[in-house]
Amino acid sequence: MPNHQRKLFIQLVRQNFVAGGGNQITLLSRQYAQIGTGNVAGVATAITAGGPGAVFWMWFSAVLGMSTIFAEAILAQKYRVVSHGKYIGGPAFYITHGLTPKIGRSAARFLSGGFSIALIIALGFIGNATQSNSISSAVTVAFNIPPLAVGIGLAVLAGLIIVGGVDRIAKIAQFVVPFMAVLYIVGGLVVVAMHFDLLLPALKVIMQDAFTGQAVAGGVVGTVIRYGVARGVHITNYVVPAPDDTNKSGCSGIDTDDGINAAVADGARVISISLGGGKISDGERQAIAGAVARGVVVVVATGNESAQDPSDSFASVNGTVGVGASDSAGRIQSFSNYGRGLAVMAPGDRITAHDFATGQTADFYGTSYATPIVAGFVAVAMQRWPQASGNQIIQTLIATATTGPTGQPLINPHGLDTTDPAQYPDTNPLLDKFPGTEPTAQTVADYADGLLATESVFANDPAYTYRGTDPTTITAHPDRTALGTSPRYHKKGGSD
Repeated sequence: MPNHQRKLFIQLVRQNFVAGGGNQITLLSRQYAQIGTGNVAGVATAITAGGPGAVFWMWFSAVLGMSTIFAEAILAQKYRVVSHGKYIGGPAFYITHGLTPKIGRSAARFLSGGFSIALIIALGFIGNATQSNSISSAVTVAFNIPPLAVGIGLAVLAGLIIVGGVDRIAKIAQFVVPFMAVLYIVGGLVVVAMHFDLLLPALKVIMQDAFTGQAVAGGVVGTVIRYGVARGVHITNYVVPAPDDTNKSGCSGIDTDDGINAAVADGARVISISLGGGKISDGERQAIAGAVARGVVVVVATGNESAQDPSDSFASVNGTVGVGASDSAGRIQSFSNYGRGLAVMAPGDRITAHDFATGQTADFYGTSYATPIVAGFVAVAMQRWPQASGNQIIQTLIATATTGPTGQPLINPHGLDTTDPAQYPDTNPLLDKFPGTEPTAQTVADYADGLLATESVFANDPAYTYRGTDPTTITAHPDRTALGTSPRYHKKGGSD
């Protein structure tokens, strides 16, 4: 720092922290303004949009920001004025007084006025809206408090502080901001310590991803998906080898229906299936019917044969959410299957995942990798809207999807997160995508009411209880029946 700048800085420090008073409030307020929602929500938003590489550019902007903040603080002190015994200043003052000798008083006052109006709009409306929305969203998710109640509470607290004038604002800020800053720093250090083994790999990923273009400009669904969608969701893997499967390591010959039934019995709300090939069995169709009847969202891959609705794809089963693969521009991939079985597309190219063969991460492609992305966003939506049924989440997923460049529906995570599913009916909109094939809407309704009397349902679903009045079924399965307890049976004019 040159000598004249050093002297000016020392002079300002002496004036503000030795003399105290309004000078101290002015300079401290510049520092308080740098700690807030942007440090949390802003960082998360940047990483979501641009991936890990966005962290590098936040470091870069932080260095520039510190320089501009220092310059702003110096200018604010240099061109401050005394009003009613207190110092006042800021951008409007140093724009007016600093630029008047160079561009004239009228032009300087015009720029000052324009800046003031923009500042009122940015901080008075947009900025506060962003902060209050971030706070209300966090409180709602954590404590299930309605956003309106959070907003009213924030408005009341802010009003009580503001009516006290600048002195009360400064006193509150002097107490709250240091505590908040310490808590933020300590919390960050704790997180780093807990994951210290990942620090160097994270730095490597940040530097590698920083110059991709997406990190600078942000993306649509992009890089964040490569590193996880629903991080807080409990995930259980079901691998059920068939008796004749000697490999025991892959997915060849697994009894998928047993896996589905086991997941449903364990209370799963979302089931993700990335399988293809082979004829879909009656047991698998029935297991899916049971899952759908219990409100479980079954997300499946459409397959990678470039074919229209192949009959051996799980997407050919009514009630399932068939997922196709898109490229970075939202176009359907050339290998992805398509047709009525495709409910939505998600990125399916260069998806970073764990390679169990090598123990390392690698890039993969296919509808098998697009499928868990959709399942993850469905899980996030269930966390966001805990009162919504699985059917309503599916309705929202389809209703909010955008149309990709090639005409197929493309998942819209933002729409899924911000659209209340309560406005949609509690019915699965995909039960009739292949009319006349099982499971039909009637089959699912019978399953839910306990009115299916087929032997296969008893063989494949240990949790199934028959609730009708068919004497043959009751005799054959005396331990799996609840005579005449079906909800539909007890409706006016009951049926069986």
